[in-house]
Amino acid sequence: MKALELVVKSAAGTEKVVPLGGANPGAISTGEHTVYLEDLRVKPGDVVTYYARATDVGKGRRSTESRSDIFFLEVKPYEEEFVASESQGGSGMQEQQTGLEELIAQQKDIMAATWKLDARTRRGGAGAQSPRDVRAVGEAQTALKNKTEEVSAEISAQLSAQRRRLGPQVRGLTRPDQDPLPNAIDSMGRAAAELERLRTAPALPYQEHALAELLKAAAEVRRRQIAMQQARGGGSNGNRQQPDLSTLFDQELRKRQA
Repeated sequence: MKALELVVKSAAGTEKVVPLGGANPGAISTGEHTVYLEDLRVKPGDVVTYYARATDVGKGRRSTESRSDIFFLEVKPYEEEFVASESQGGSGMQEQQTGLEELIAQQKDIMAATWKLDARTRRGGAGAQSPRDVRAVGEAQTALKNKTEEVSAEISAQLSAQRRRLGPQVRGLTRPDQDPLPNAIDSMGRAAAELERLRTAPALPYQEHALAELLKAAAEVRRRQIAMQQARGGGSNGNRQQPDLSTLFDQELRKRQA
């Protein structure tokens, strides 16, 4: 094997290629590497993708490249979050969060499927690309775009009702001019158009951008949950959905010392 590499791509679109050992004459090569997200200059709501890439040169043959599946890493804040409970009127927000999480999961699946089809195309050979498979993924992307438009409309309607009900105390937190969902919808449409043309590689950046915007939308909903709770008097004594990180570290330390 000529080379084994880890390819990490940050939300800014910059790829970092990490060699995992030198050339290996054998058929099997292994390696490991720790990725430090602070080096990628990411922020909460960003998504990082990574995959392994192997290059081999056979006797009398040209160099061939194989790629692993693509994997996703979501960047979430370390600080503790307080989420409004259903009894405090947070059920609408919880429904928004659930709907967005479903969209995120489906976008990941569609991107992973596109990635596999693109890898098959790169390998070449007979039957490398199936137009039927590519168009099926494109149809799934279009369906998800339509679903995202529905969710976006529902969230906008709920948000308008919340602003009318609570007044100016949370109005400044909505940032309607920076709503990520229209950006996600636009990128999904562009990805679907590329897949309709059987162009898998050009579709991937649009799919990645759509995923990043969905993650931003989910982070915005969580932020509004906190603002809503504070506006209703929940303050910092709201319902804790996640334990304090320092508490978790203390508990783990006591386990190791026991």
